[in-house]
Amino acid sequence: MLKNTNSNNGSIFFIIGYSIWVMVNSFLITVDGLKNLSSLLKIVAILFWGLAVLFEKWKKREFYRLLIFLALCSLISYKTHEINPMVLGIAIFSSYKTSIYKIAICDFCVRFVGVVSTIISYLLGFSSGNDFSSTWNILPIRYSLGYYHPNNLFAQFFALCVGLFVIKRAHLNIKTYIFLLVIDVILGVLTQSRTGMVILSLNIILFAFINNKRLKRKIFAFIFSYIYLICFFISVLGIIMFSLSNNAFVQLNVLLSGRLDFSNRVFSTYGVKLFGQVIEYSSTLNARQNNSLAVVVDNCYIYFLVSYGLIFTIAFLVLITYEEKRLLKLRKMEIIIPMVGYALYSITEKPFASINNHFLILILADAIVSIHINKFKKLHKKVDNN
Repeated sequence: MLKNTNSNNGSIFFIIGYSIWVMVNSFLITVDGLKNLSSLLKIVAILFWGLAVLFEKWKKREFYRLLIFLALCSLISYKTHEINPMVLGIAIFSSYKTSIYKIAICDFCVRFVGVVSTIISYLLGFSSGNDFSSTWNILPIRYSLGYYHPNNLFAQFFALCVGLFVIKRAHLNIKTYIFLLVIDVILGVLTQSRTGMVILSLNIILFAFINNKRLKRKIFAFIFSYIYLICFFISVLGIIMFSLSNNAFVQLNVLLSGRLDFSNRVFSTYGVKLFGQVIEYSSTLNARQNNSLAVVVDNCYIYFLVSYGLIFTIAFLVLITYEEKRLLKLRKMEIIIPMVGYALYSITEKPFASINNHFLILILADAIVSIHINKFKKLHKKVDNN
């Protein structure tokens, strides 16, 4: 996936399906009255991914490993009554033979058209979106510009920046970095997505420094390798230790818009199952509209643990850590730094729960096929000694 493959069979079908999927999630679902069409097109996209698998040439090791992962995702979907895990498994399976750089180009081009179309549709009154009052005291309104939630708008911009980083292999000039930072701040203020704004700014600054050779890879080797495990344990410890009687936790909970309290309540109520469970979630937006209690987990690590179960969470952490180490060895900084950004972003949002706003999760296909416990240990030693 990291290299440009010569296969044109399954890759064409995957790209067509992925283009449809991105257009639906970046634009069509925002247009009032097109929900049925959006659902139909999602099915069409999945059918194209199925064709990608059927028309590709597979080695036994590749096929059976990816099939086992798809089976796990399908089991999670059955247990949770959610379609997202199975869709994720299908997308990862069918994308294996397609270069991540081709996927990045497709994602950026289609998503850019989708985001611009959504904003125009919003301004013309075809997309209502959800603008609501703010608690940040900078602007009285959080603007979604046509999306279901202001955070969705910022997630789209985040994905566009990641696509640009990957396409350009992180070789952007200083003017481009400054331009992205300005747009980052403007959208951060409009949507008031504070976490996303800060993390994207950090990503942009890291790219600028690394390209100027002011920072060395050795300094960040450990953090880059284990960032997902670090964020996972911080998330779990934060939820377990959370208490409204502790002033520090109360202040942190306010800063995170109540996310700690919400996650703690769901974690305490449902616990952790091996293969996930059915949880009737209700977003803060729905709760506000219906005058009911919100049931929501925005932390992706806690969401995986509670909703998708212990087995899926362990598999995800092992695979993503292995892939980070492999990418570090290959010095693929254009992928590593956005992955670090998404690891931090996952503390307050759920970018990995679906492929709607995050194409880099597809690189898990490489890890699924290539991971081996002995190789993992050797790679661990080699990277740490560099």
